[in-house]
Amino acid sequence: MAYTDVIFDLDDTLINTTDQLIPIAMEILKDVMLSYEISITTDELLQLRKEFYNRNPRDSFNTHLVNTFFNLDEKSEVLKKLHEAFYNIPLPEPLMLTPNAEDVLKNLQQDLHLVTSGSYVTQEKKIKLSKLDRYFLSWQCASDEKSLSKSDIFKNIIQNKDPKSFLVIGNRIDNEIKAANQLKIDSCWYMFGEYKNLSPLNELENPKYQIESLKQVLSICQQ
Repeated sequence: MAYTDVIFDLDDTLINTTDQLIPIAMEILKDVMLSYEISITTDELLQLRKEFYNRNPRDSFNTHLVNTFFNLDEKSEVLKKLHEAFYNIPLPEPLMLTPNAEDVLKNLQQDLHLVTSGSYVTQEKKIKLSKLDRYFLSWQCASDEKSLSKSDIFKNIIQNKDPKSFLVIGNRIDNEIKAANQLKIDSCWYMFGEYKNLSPLNELENPKYQIESLKQVLSICQQ
Protein backbone atom coordinates (compact mmCIF):
# COMPACT_ATOMS: atom_id res chain seq x y z
CA MET A 1 0.00 0.00 0.00
CA ALA A 2 1.36 3.41 -0.97
CA TYR A 3 1.77 5.97 1.80
CA THR A 4 -0.65 8.89 1.72
CA ASP A 5 0.85 10.72 4.71
CA VAL A 6 4.34 11.12 6.19
CA ILE A 7 5.00 12.25 9.76
CA PHE A 8 8.40 13.80 10.44
CA ASP A 9 10.26 14.40 13.69
CA LEU A 10 12.12 17.74 13.89
CA ASP A 11 15.41 17.71 15.86
CA ASP A 12 18.19 15.75 14.15
CA THR A 13 15.69 14.62 11.54
CA LEU A 14 15.09 17.92 9.73
CA ILE A 15 17.04 20.43 11.87
CA ASN A 16 20.71 19.70 12.53
CA THR A 17 20.55 19.91 16.31
CA THR A 18 23.73 17.95 17.04
CA ASP A 19 26.07 20.08 14.94
CA GLN A 20 24.55 23.55 15.42
CA LEU A 21 22.39 23.74 18.55
CA ILE A 22 24.15 21.39 20.97
CA PRO A 23 27.35 23.54 20.96
CA ILE A 24 25.22 26.59 21.82
CA ALA A 25 23.51 24.64 24.59
CA MET A 26 26.89 23.56 26.01
CA GLU A 27 28.00 27.21 26.09
CA ILE A 28 24.92 28.02 28.18
CA LEU A 29 25.45 25.03 30.48
CA LYS A 30 29.07 26.11 30.97
CA ASP A 31 27.82 29.46 32.31
CA VAL A 32 25.37 27.74 34.66
CA MET A 33 28.17 25.60 36.03
CA LEU A 34 30.46 28.62 36.38
CA SER A 35 27.80 30.28 38.55
CA TYR A 36 28.47 27.42 40.99
CA GLU A 37 32.23 28.01 40.69
CA ILE A 38 32.79 24.97 38.50
CA SER A 39 35.13 25.93 35.68
CA ILE A 40 34.82 23.92 32.47
CA THR A 41 35.13 24.92 28.81
CA THR A 42 32.50 24.49 26.11
CA ASP A 43 34.83 22.15 24.22
CA GLU A 44 35.28 20.01 27.33
CA LEU A 45 31.51 19.79 27.77
CA LEU A 46 31.06 18.84 24.12
CA GLN A 47 33.64 16.08 24.46
CA LEU A 48 32.06 14.83 27.69
CA ARG A 49 28.65 14.80 26.02
CA LYS A 50 29.93 12.93 22.97
CA GLU A 51 31.65 10.29 25.11
CA PHE A 52 28.61 9.99 27.36
CA TYR A 53 26.14 9.36 24.53
CA ASN A 54 28.50 6.90 22.87
CA ARG A 55 28.34 4.88 26.11
CA ASN A 56 24.88 5.71 27.40
CA PRO A 57 22.61 6.88 24.55
CA ARG A 58 19.45 6.34 26.62
CA ASP A 59 20.50 8.34 29.68
CA SER A 60 20.42 12.05 30.53
CA PHE A 61 23.62 14.04 30.11
CA ASN A 62 22.35 16.77 32.43
CA THR A 63 21.77 14.21 35.18
CA HIS A 64 25.26 12.86 34.55
CA LEU A 65 26.75 16.36 34.95
CA VAL A 66 24.91 16.91 38.21
CA ASN A 67 25.97 13.54 39.61
CA THR A 68 29.58 14.11 38.56
CA PHE A 69 30.19 17.72 39.61
CA PHE A 70 27.71 18.69 42.32
CA ASN A 71 27.00 17.95 45.96
CA LEU A 72 23.87 16.12 46.99
CA ASP A 73 22.17 19.21 48.43
CA GLU A 74 22.68 21.12 45.14
CA LYS A 75 21.56 18.47 42.69
CA SER A 76 17.84 19.17 42.42
CA GLU A 77 18.29 22.94 41.98
CA VAL A 78 21.14 22.61 39.49
CA LEU A 79 19.36 19.95 37.42
CA LYS A 80 16.35 22.23 37.07
CA LYS A 81 18.58 25.12 35.92
CA LEU A 82 20.46 22.94 33.44
CA HIS A 83 17.21 21.59 32.06
CA GLU A 84 15.68 25.06 31.63
CA ALA A 85 18.86 26.41 30.02
CA PHE A 86 19.17 23.47 27.63
CA TYR A 87 15.60 23.65 26.34
CA ASN A 88 15.46 27.44 25.99
CA ILE A 89 18.67 28.28 24.17
CA PRO A 90 18.97 31.37 21.94
CA LEU A 91 18.47 30.21 18.39
CA PRO A 92 20.84 31.26 15.59
CA GLU A 93 19.78 32.46 12.17
CA PRO A 94 19.70 30.74 9.82
CA LEU A 95 19.05 27.34 11.35
CA MET A 96 21.05 24.50 9.83
CA LEU A 97 18.99 21.71 8.29
CA THR A 98 20.09 18.09 8.07
CA PRO A 99 21.58 17.05 4.70
CA ASN A 100 19.00 16.99 1.87
CA ALA A 101 16.11 17.79 4.23
CA GLU A 102 14.59 20.58 2.14
CA ASP A 103 14.99 18.75 -1.17
CA VAL A 104 13.20 15.74 0.26
CA LEU A 105 10.31 17.84 1.62
CA LYS A 106 9.94 19.64 -1.72
CA ASN A 107 9.74 16.39 -3.67
CA LEU A 108 7.47 14.27 -1.51
CA GLN A 109 3.94 14.00 -2.92
CA GLN A 110 2.34 12.83 0.34
CA ASP A 111 0.58 14.99 2.92
CA LEU A 112 3.23 15.95 5.47
CA HIS A 113 2.88 16.33 9.25
CA LEU A 114 5.47 17.56 11.74
CA VAL A 115 5.58 16.24 15.31
CA THR A 116 8.23 17.46 17.71
CA SER A 117 8.82 17.50 21.46
CA GLY A 118 10.29 19.85 24.07
CA SER A 119 9.52 23.45 24.98
CA TYR A 120 6.59 24.61 22.82
CA VAL A 121 7.95 28.17 22.57
CA THR A 122 11.43 27.02 21.51
CA GLN A 123 10.14 24.44 19.03
CA GLU A 124 7.80 27.01 17.49
CA LYS A 125 10.75 29.39 17.01
CA LYS A 126 12.78 26.61 15.37
CA ILE A 127 10.00 25.89 12.91
CA LYS A 128 9.53 29.56 12.02
CA LEU A 129 13.25 30.31 11.70
CA SER A 130 13.82 27.23 9.55
CA LYS A 131 10.74 28.09 7.42
CA LEU A 132 9.83 24.41 7.45
CA ASP A 133 6.20 25.10 8.30
CA ARG A 134 5.43 25.81 4.63
CA TYR A 135 5.86 22.11 3.82
CA PHE A 136 3.45 20.75 6.43
CA LEU A 137 -0.30 20.58 6.84
CA SER A 138 0.24 21.05 10.56
CA TRP A 139 2.78 20.80 13.33
CA GLN A 140 2.30 19.66 16.92
CA CYS A 141 4.52 19.53 19.99
CA ALA A 142 4.61 16.78 22.61
CA SER A 143 5.52 18.08 26.05
CA ASP A 144 5.46 17.14 29.71
CA GLU A 145 3.73 20.46 30.40
CA LYS A 146 0.67 19.35 28.45
CA SER A 147 0.99 15.65 29.35
CA LEU A 148 0.97 14.99 25.61
CA SER A 149 3.17 12.31 24.07
CA LYS A 150 4.12 11.72 20.44
CA SER A 151 1.95 8.60 20.56
CA ASP A 152 -1.05 10.75 21.53
CA ILE A 153 -0.36 13.11 18.64
CA PHE A 154 0.05 10.27 16.15
CA LYS A 155 -3.36 8.94 17.20
CA ASN A 156 -4.90 12.37 16.62
CA ILE A 157 -3.35 12.63 13.16
CA ILE A 158 -4.43 9.15 12.07
CA GLN A 159 -7.96 9.29 13.51
CA ASN A 160 -10.02 6.80 11.48
CA LYS A 161 -7.53 6.28 8.66
CA ASP A 162 -5.57 3.11 8.01
CA PRO A 163 -2.31 3.30 10.03
CA LYS A 164 -0.53 1.54 7.18
CA SER A 165 -1.13 4.53 4.93
CA PHE A 166 1.22 6.54 7.20
CA LEU A 167 4.99 6.57 7.57
CA VAL A 168 6.80 8.03 10.61
CA ILE A 169 10.40 9.25 10.15
CA GLY A 170 12.68 10.13 13.07
CA ASN A 171 16.08 9.71 14.68
CA ARG A 172 14.96 8.11 17.97
CA ILE A 173 14.06 4.42 18.04
CA ASP A 174 13.19 4.84 21.73
CA ASN A 175 10.71 7.64 21.00
CA GLU A 176 8.87 8.24 17.72
CA ILE A 177 9.87 4.91 16.17
CA LYS A 178 8.61 2.98 19.19
CA ALA A 179 5.42 5.08 19.29
CA ALA A 180 4.76 4.42 15.60
CA ASN A 181 5.28 0.69 15.97
CA GLN A 182 2.92 0.56 18.93
CA LEU A 183 0.22 2.06 16.70
CA LYS A 184 1.01 -0.28 13.76
CA ILE A 185 2.39 2.61 11.69
CA ASP A 186 5.38 1.90 9.46
CA SER A 187 8.52 3.54 10.85
CA CYS A 188 11.76 4.80 9.36
CA TRP A 189 14.83 5.38 11.53
CA TYR A 190 17.10 8.15 10.25
CA MET A 191 20.50 7.35 11.76
CA PHE A 192 21.73 10.88 12.35
CA GLY A 193 23.05 12.80 15.35
CA GLU A 194 23.63 11.83 18.95
CA TYR A 195 21.24 8.89 18.99
CA LYS A 196 22.48 7.04 15.91
CA ASN A 197 24.26 4.52 18.16
CA LEU A 198 21.08 3.36 19.86
CA SER A 199 20.37 -0.36 19.64
CA PRO A 200 16.80 -1.69 19.78
CA LEU A 201 15.86 -3.20 23.13
CA ASN A 202 12.85 -5.05 21.73
CA GLU A 203 10.67 -5.50 18.65
CA LEU A 204 8.86 -2.23 19.26
CA GLU A 205 12.12 -0.36 18.66
CA ASN A 206 12.86 -2.12 15.39
CA PRO A 207 12.04 0.19 12.46
CA LYS A 208 10.66 -1.10 9.18
CA TYR A 209 13.26 1.03 7.39
CA GLN A 210 16.72 2.15 8.50
CA ILE A 211 18.39 4.93 6.53
CA GLU A 212 21.58 6.99 6.65
CA SER A 213 20.45 9.60 4.11
CA LEU A 214 17.10 11.40 3.96
CA LYS A 215 17.21 10.98 0.18
CA GLN A 216 16.28 7.34 0.77
CA VAL A 217 12.86 8.52 1.96
CA LEU A 218 11.95 9.45 -1.61
CA SER A 219 12.43 5.91 -2.89
CA ILE A 220 10.62 4.44 0.14
CA CYS A 221 7.63 6.69 -0.51
CA GLN A 222 7.56 5.82 -4.23
CA GLN A 223 7.15 2.08 -3.61
